[in-house]
Amino acid sequence: MPEEPSKVCLVMLPRAPKVPYKFLSTMLEICEPITSSVHVITGNTERITYPDTGKVHVHDINRSMEKPEDNCSFLKKLQNGLNVVWIQMLISREILRLPRDVDLVVFYVSWPFYLIPLIASKLSGKRTLEVITRSKLNTSSALNRAYALQDRLLLTLIDFISPESPNLIHELDLERYQEKIVPMGARYIDTNFFRPKKPILERDCIGYIGRLCEEKGLLDFVKAVPLLDEGTNVPRILIGGEGELADEVRNLNGTPGCSILQPGWIPESDLPDYMSQLRVLVLPTRHSEGLPTIILEAMACGTPVLAPAVGGIGDVVSDGKTGFILENTTPECIANNLKSALNHPLLNTISENARNAIEQEYTYERATQRYRQIFEIMRSS
Repeated sequence: MPEEPSKVCLVMLPRAPKVPYKFLSTMLEICEPITSSVHVITGNTERITYPDTGKVHVHDINRSMEKPEDNCSFLKKLQNGLNVVWIQMLISREILRLPRDVDLVVFYVSWPFYLIPLIASKLSGKRTLEVITRSKLNTSSALNRAYALQDRLLLTLIDFISPESPNLIHELDLERYQEKIVPMGARYIDTNFFRPKKPILERDCIGYIGRLCEEKGLLDFVKAVPLLDEGTNVPRILIGGEGELADEVRNLNGTPGCSILQPGWIPESDLPDYMSQLRVLVLPTRHSEGLPTIILEAMACGTPVLAPAVGGIGDVVSDGKTGFILENTTPECIANNLKSALNHPLLNTISENARNAIEQEYTYERATQRYRQIFEIMRSS
């Protein structure tokens, strides 16, 4: 007789932003058809969507992390720290209440606050996995150094590790845990929804879409804009998103004959339309990322990406083949690479290659294949 499908529990730290819940909903779409049941433990569960088949069981802990504030008082920091501990205790309680035949626990977008739930999972005899979606830590701060120390404990206790992208193995120094590494846990992109709507050579816009913040390199892109000369032949620049730099972006002055489009936050339903206006999407992130979803969505729309090869970006963006790589994120480097990208003689081919790369590795079918294999490895070990 064929083995019964897995019974899985997904654990996500409840957060203030809504984006992680979109990712969690995608994970439920992947896991639901390849398991006999899926339990999900988090907060703010009204933000989750999932197939109504009776196989998904939602455990709402009715609590969430607060959005961090800059320069908050010591008392507020202490309150936030205690809240994080209490959230972990509530998640652990739900893990201990799971049916005995739920044998796999997947920690997804839970780092760095899942140590107590991990211990609870181990005590209840369940096999555990972290899907690594995080970036490399900047250990210049004491807090990040503490997280780095905790990382060793987490990765020692966890049974399996699934990096979202292969480059993260080296980026996060995961080679020492090689025996725990299973196939990459990337999600999928809806290639019917995210698709090219206009040929690349007919597009007249370059742009940035994402959080308007310093660590994403937005200011470097803003400073690169005036360095673009008339030979770039791009009459429009798009900057979409919300964040602390919104006011600074509004004061941006473009080059002569170039208009700046600032639509603010762009709903997901409108993203393919905006992507299909872009000849190049610029993401000059200053720190190591996992695998930014916006890059995969852009490539699915046939939009080449210009970004540094950090985190998982280098796994999908191949310079001159599926996109363009930044050597560094200085405004001068961004401007020079933009000029080269916009004038590239094979830009149409690069656009087609970007789309093909997503169709080969990041479809729904490929994602379900990956996670079926991951669950089979977890159960057989």
